[in-house]
Amino acid sequence: MEPHSVSPRSAFRTFVRHPVAGLVAAGAVTCGLWRAIDATWLCDDAFISFRYARNLVQGLGLVFNQGEWVEGYTNFLWTLWIAAGLAVGCSAELWAQLWGVVCYVGAILLLITNHARLRDRVGAGRFAIPLAAAGAALHGDWCVYATGGLETSCFTFLLLTGYLIIVRAGARPRLLLAGGAIFGLAALTRPDGLLPAVVAGGFVLWRSKPRVRNALLYAGGFFVLWLPFVVWRVGYYGDFFPNSYYAKSAHLTWYGQGWRYVSLYFYKYWALLPALPLTVLVLARSRRSTPAVSNGRPEPQATVMPEAALAAAIAITYTLFVMRVGGDFMFARLLIPVAPFWLILLELGLMALPDRPAAWRVGLIVLVCSGLLLAPSPFDGRQPRYGIADEPAVYTPEFVRQIDNKADVLRRYFDGLPIRVAFYGTDARLVYRSRVAYAVECETGLTDRTLARRPLESRGRVGHEKPAPVPYLVEQCKVHFTFQFHEWNEVLPPIGITFDDVRGRMMRWDPDLLAELKRRGARFVDYPTLLDETIAQLDELTDDQVRAEFTRAVRFYFDWVADPGREAAFRTRLERR
Repeated sequence: MEPHSVSPRSAFRTFVRHPVAGLVAAGAVTCGLWRAIDATWLCDDAFISFRYARNLVQGLGLVFNQGEWVEGYTNFLWTLWIAAGLAVGCSAELWAQLWGVVCYVGAILLLITNHARLRDRVGAGRFAIPLAAAGAALHGDWCVYATGGLETSCFTFLLLTGYLIIVRAGARPRLLLAGGAIFGLAALTRPDGLLPAVVAGGFVLWRSKPRVRNALLYAGGFFVLWLPFVVWRVGYYGDFFPNSYYAKSAHLTWYGQGWRYVSLYFYKYWALLPALPLTVLVLARSRRSTPAVSNGRPEPQATVMPEAALAAAIAITYTLFVMRVGGDFMFARLLIPVAPFWLILLELGLMALPDRPAAWRVGLIVLVCSGLLLAPSPFDGRQPRYGIADEPAVYTPEFVRQIDNKADVLRRYFDGLPIRVAFYGTDARLVYRSRVAYAVECETGLTDRTLARRPLESRGRVGHEKPAPVPYLVEQCKVHFTFQFHEWNEVLPPIGITFDDVRGRMMRWDPDLLAELKRRGARFVDYPTLLDETIAQLDELTDDQVRAEFTRAVRFYFDWVADPGREAAFRTRLERR
């Protein structure tokens, strides 16, 4: 394969010569930028990475809690980049949103230049437009996850960049090294970036000669970044895999749930489905040994086979991988990184169609664009399906405002105190903004090595299948409060605490800490007084009731407070009966 490239200047000249394609390209950039900014939001999970980044900048290390070496993020490079933003004085929220949009628009620009390269190379007809770039601008969830605070947009940009380098690398050492390095950066951004990196390596080994030398060059570019990171990870955290690998049971297959996840995605983005038959058309026609000639120019299918083969390999293998692990609880997020490859396949397929009759080409373009723009949502409002949620719909401006107001209150109360909290669901934002000293994530064990490695008892909502046992939270993690209200009355007394208008639940009694919080304005019931009332009624309770009351009191109070008199009252009553 001969390398082909296109500079921004030559791409501009190409679109000047083809004004329709140029208008579509300009519209794609403008539309994509506007839609991404208009959909600005922040996912709760992003605040876990934000806390890691802030602790790094503050000199505590790349940790969630000081002194606990647990890799509770799955986006190393993105977390470091957030830390860079914090180091220069920018807020993590703004920095993440800004660079997410930059990566998204950058991906659109890459697709535009790729169209210009292919157009000149194959002599595309007058109806050819940068369909992949237009599709990127019309892909609703790609626009949404341009912000959101997670690494999705950056990861997608890196995969696309690596792909475009490799398909034009040929035997050029610099491009092979660069392509391997870009895929290495992708694998540092998300661990599953290793899969498309391997696929691209197989493509290099298959396509370019001398094969061994070129494959070694590509592998060198990849391993020079990825291998030192793995060595550092094992030395720093003590594990080869990130903690989320264990927390989300990634080693287990769950094809049934993964099928639901992928099916919901293609139910909404059905306009991508023609990519499969069009890819078959491109690959089948490219088997001709001699390019066919039509109107004095080579037919496109004879020259775009390498691009189609690698795009199809990445798109299909990664989609199957997502299906294998059961998808995600966030709709579409895991499939956005392969959206540009499905779109590239659509564009290449259109180039493979004969120029005449033109109605086929124009009709398919209109079908794809309108299908992406008017994609039907598989959700009824904020209601999840199969445990999969339209996550941005949850974070309404009012909902976010409420969380931030709570965080402001808690930050004032928690300032300078060694408070420990257990958090669930949407509380990651609350934990980050309140700056609580210690926090443990309780639905997956993302930030806790012990919880993450608990055996999976049953399948449930993806990524939320290992709820932390209350005894562990109290006895091992020494948690003081939580701001979610669960049915824990069997194991803990239902003692609440109120910080202004923010309600929480106590998980253990800490007299000195509570005295300081009371001085700052916190309101709560005096538990020793409640104990006295219970002790006065012990003779009226059954043995089982007394035993249950005492067990809860031990976990909540007696394990933390030396109170031999009240404890003796319970023991005497139990021994007497």
